[in-house]
Amino acid sequence: MRHLWILAAAILFACCQAKAGSETENMTEGDTLYTSNLQESIKDKPISVPKGDDAPDIVTLLTAFNRAYPTSDLSYVLNLAKDPKFTRSEENEYGGYDVIDRKNGYVGTDITSGADGSYMDAALWKRNDGHRLLVLHFGKPTDPEIDYVICYDYDPAKQQMTLDKTEAEALQPLWETNKQFFTLPQQGKDIQVREWSRTWWVDLINTYTWNGQYHEFAYTESDIFEELMNCDNLKSNWGLMWENIEDPKVAEYALVDLDDDDNPEIILCEATDIENHTFQNLYTYVQGKAEDLGCTDRSHEFHLKKNGCILMGNADVGMGLDIGSHAAEYTVIKNSRFQHHTISVMRPNEGKTDYDEEMTDGEKVITEKEFESLNAPLTERNYDLVWRKVK
Repeated sequence: MRHLWILAAAILFACCQAKAGSETENMTEGDTLYTSNLQESIKDKPISVPKGDDAPDIVTLLTAFNRAYPTSDLSYVLNLAKDPKFTRSEENEYGGYDVIDRKNGYVGTDITSGADGSYMDAALWKRNDGHRLLVLHFGKPTDPEIDYVICYDYDPAKQQMTLDKTEAEALQPLWETNKQFFTLPQQGKDIQVREWSRTWWVDLINTYTWNGQYHEFAYTESDIFEELMNCDNLKSNWGLMWENIEDPKVAEYALVDLDDDDNPEIILCEATDIENHTFQNLYTYVQGKAEDLGCTDRSHEFHLKKNGCILMGNADVGMGLDIGSHAAEYTVIKNSRFQHHTISVMRPNEGKTDYDEEMTDGEKVITEKEFESLNAPLTERNYDLVWRKVK
């Protein structure tokens, strides 16, 4: 009898280790994969779905995936699915929850056991072409922190699943160095992604809406936009654009790394002119502090130059204008910090601009030599700015 108790205790311990403790090891035990090494084990090859037919439910598709890639958390929740009456447990033996919602196409489990905890869920969408989209989400909170999705397309004619690269690319982070955390819907069709900026230390909450075939970016919500609008250390002579309109509302933003330091600068676009992206403000954001680098208006626009220089004006200086006066503003940044700002004025028929120390500001006033280099033709940087909506 004593030997039976020892055997039972050993089996129970092994089960607990397989469900919770083994997540921290970047290895496999037998044929079982874990959150830490599943993603790197996925191969770009079809997965057969026996008896998938035209409309397989999520348990059928997950069973096929788990047959190809036996996975700790998924094996656990699929074992619960053997009971057709099981739908939800608010608290399992590990302190988390388990969900199997065949009607809405959702399965999930959360193992809250500290550093060894893990979670996974999956959701199913019906596509306009009769296919199915299956998104699997795996993660663990610590040691190390992991969160990722794996996307599959199910073809009813072939009764097999293949990796869906279009869906995976649609859910890429807005800035490649950022960390993402996914929320799959148990009800509804949208996916929400919390994007943590490693450089800004703020969240960007991105919503991706379903278009019938895959998810596409819809809008971003973040406290950073309100913070930027309230920034009052403007380095431009034109005045904050937000002061020129009633009830200011940010409509779109774009990220661009002007000074090549891997920390993106932020361009905000005001709501009334998003088609041409006029009324823009440009910001840096470092260690929780925002700096306003300048503002455009209807007659001026940003010209993004090399070497971290931004020209604000309706044309470049030094171009031989012979009628009227022409003014241009230059702001220079380095390592995501404001360096100096100057205004250059070209007078009629003179074809040149004069250095005026009083027209510059910054920690280090621009020298006459630097002023001359700015007035020389500056090479534009060809940025393919991606404008994204803000809510």
